[in-house]
Amino acid sequence: MEKGRTVKRIVSLSAAAICMLSSLRIAPISEFDAFAASNMTASQITQEMKIGWNLGNTLDAYGGTASGLATETSWGNPKTTKAMIVICAPYKHLIKQWTQDLEKAFKDAKIIMVSSENPSWEQQLTQAIIHKRYNMNDQIIVVSTIASFNMERFIRTVEKSNEQKLLIVDEAHRLNEKSGMFHNM
Repeated sequence: MEKGRTVKRIVSLSAAAICMLSSLRIAPISEFDAFAASNMTASQITQEMKIGWNLGNTLDAYGGTASGLATETSWGNPKTTKAMIVICAPYKHLIKQWTQDLEKAFKDAKIIMVSSENPSWEQQLTQAIIHKRYNMNDQIIVVSTIASFNMERFIRTVEKSNEQKLLIVDEAHRLNEKSGMFHNM
């Protein structure tokens, strides 16, 4: 037990030292970091960010000889993967807006709009799910009307994926028992 505490202290002190050194600009920084620090607002820096994953307190995790990302699973957590994101909105014009905004923000993601205006959505989604099995780094984002979300066909297609799903509901205040959405969550 004492060895574990010692390792944790060493890692914590090392991390603190690295943070202090980087704040003193002794540690090398990239060209972008230097430019961003002196020429960009926080909002502009945020716009430049890409998809990432917060793995929590991985510096606090240690598992025998595990190090780096191997510590991600040392507390028994599953390996982090990108979840399928399902966004529901009540109207077609809202899912079009969502799709346009997502295409700008997530250039590498497979974004599938599910509505009567995209008759091939089922085939597109099935192909994306199959492709994801061979390329775990793929990001699938499904944007659907609430009406389409409640279709048996939609539920059957989404269930082909065994990955985690994140549901985002636009205009959630419109949800009620009549919307039928509670049955699919």
